[in-house]
Amino acid sequence: MAKRTFKHSRSSNVALASNFAHQKALDHALQIFDSDALYTMIPKNACSTMRYSIALANGFIRHESGIDWIHQNNKSFAHSDRSGYRANFAFVIVRCPLSRICSGYIDKIVGGGIEAQVICETANFQSGKSNLSFKNFLKIIPLGRANSH
Repeated sequence: MAKRTFKHSRSSNVALASNFAHQKALDHALQIFDSDALYTMIPKNACSTMRYSIALANGFIRHESGIDWIHQNNKSFAHSDRSGYRANFAFVIVRCPLSRICSGYIDKIVGGGIEAQVICETANFQSGKSNLSFKNFLKIIPLGRANSH
């Protein structure tokens, strides 16, 4: 049985239920039942693929027609402190930060849609999405007010 230390459990001197960092970590960790593994999900880093694969592995869906199910059940395989402590294997999938930023710009700004307008409004970018260059997009990102995707 694996034994691990929880990185965020002592980040503030409050009850774990009120510890924002610890709760955020719990919200992003999913159990894979048969392998007794723990996957930490990072948005836009194969998260839909992994949530779909975990739903298949855990027996909640049977084939690709269940893809919409994962979006309504993000926390279905959330782990507890006990399961996190006891997991035999834990992993995370990371993505090159530069390709992630480029992908976000192409998907959300170049691809258009309502999210581009929301991003511009959130950042008080007055020139409109059609004038939001990659350079200006990079200036918006540190504001942290846009969607995590």
